[in-house]
Amino acid sequence: MASKTDKLFKGMSTKKIANVASMGGEVLDLPNYSGDHSAGTTETPTADYHLTNKKYVDDNIGDVPFGQTAIMGHNRGLSIGVASETFPNIADMVKMTDTKGITMISDGGIIGISINYNLGFPSGLFSGINMKVKINGSVVWTNPINSTNGADKEEHFSQSIGAVGSTFSAGDTVSVCFQGVGSGSISMSKAIICLQYYYG
Repeated sequence: MASKTDKLFKGMSTKKIANVASMGGEVLDLPNYSGDHSAGTTETPTADYHLTNKKYVDDNIGDVPFGQTAIMGHNRGLSIGVASETFPNIADMVKMTDTKGITMISDGGIIGISINYNLGFPSGLFSGINMKVKINGSVVWTNPINSTNGADKEEHFSQSIGAVGSTFSAGDTVSVCFQGVGSGSISMSKAIICLQYYYG
């Protein structure tokens, strides 16, 4: 059951000053700051249940980058050698190159990549695989992935927003490729690659 005080506050005017009570010719006025979060003891939230105002949100959250992901796949055997880079197909139909990849819509940066893949047995003295992310043909991020044979192998990598060299401009082309380490080659198949990036 609501108290008299609760009923009193619910019935207050939306004006800045509300006449709460009067006695003996004296009037008690209570400022009404409902909806005005700058009137509290702090304008910057520092605890779990502090309120935020529009200015704080605009200054601190309005520019949060907008995350995106792109999925690439290569179903058939992809022979990865040491002498040169090997590009996978996108949707198993269109092969990526330095100039054929994801055309970025606006400015942003690359923040993550993952892969689920199968590997056959290597030939020669094959000792590793590097997965590279390229922007306009230049390598900007390299991560080593496991090169032992097996199915449904998984790797994932992340980096901070604005990482040096991993930012792009609208119209830039982003592609992914592989290159072996050591000598010989290895066959990759049923690869699903997820590239994570942001705009903003």
